[in-house]
Amino acid sequence: MLREVICFIAAAVAVFRLSLLVVDDPGPFEALDRLRERLGIFWVYDFNAQREHIPGTGQWVSENALGETLSCFWCVSLLAGSLIALATRCEIDAPWLLVGLAHSGISILLRKRFKVERY
Repeated sequence: MLREVICFIAAAVAVFRLSLLVVDDPGPFEALDRLRERLGIFWVYDFNAQREHIPGTGQWVSENALGETLSCFWCVSLLAGSLIALATRCEIDAPWLLVGLAHSGISILLRKRFKVERY
């Protein structure tokens, strides 16, 4: 029983990290940022009335549906949660889709709890 719980928690944290990596992390040498730009995903900063950049603000802007999906933390966590649930099969007696949704929910709660934003 303890093994299944540890496996479930580790998989949920893996979904959180993978989702964060895909959506917000610039990656080594900003490789992921360059990949996002090639996919048509751009980070647009917010500015104040004096046209000065406001640190810690902004949003993803996309040119296509794939970019919209890959710039949405919730969407990516659903995909990652389902894939990791299929891959790990932590011997939990529940359908993989339900486990994937649980992983996604935990990763969204972790992001909200720790207020993780763009690096």
